[in-house]
Amino acid sequence: MKKLLLTFLLLALPMFASSQTVNKCLDCHETIGDKVADLFKQDVHSEKGITCAGCHGGDDRAEEMEQAMAKDKGFIGVPKGDDISQACAKCHSSAPKMVKEFNSILPRNQLEILTGSVHGKLSTNGKEH
Repeated sequence: MKKLLLTFLLLALPMFASSQTVNKCLDCHETIGDKVADLFKQDVHSEKGITCAGCHGGDDRAEEMEQAMAKDKGFIGVPKGDDISQACAKCHSSAPKMVKEFNSILPRNQLEILTGSVHGKLSTNGKEH
């Protein structure tokens, strides 16, 4: 019985290793001591398996920075002004599929709520940042 269990565990180990999210962006930012990397590990987006590229674009599997941050890979970097709200609205809007996929308990009309608030009105007209 022990041999059977050990065999099963050894065969299943690669399956568990390959299911981990690859995020080369995070690896690199940790290496250079970027505090944002530590904060991201505790962020809800990271906990749900969303990588840096999910919000910032680029290729989070690329080994080289130039490839990871290539414009043709959709890299937008750190959005500013109105672009912040637009970047967040890709998921935090009335997109029931995204809410369902990530099992969110948040309201589905996040963009509507944001643009109705004082902070949101300022950020969506470029005056907040």
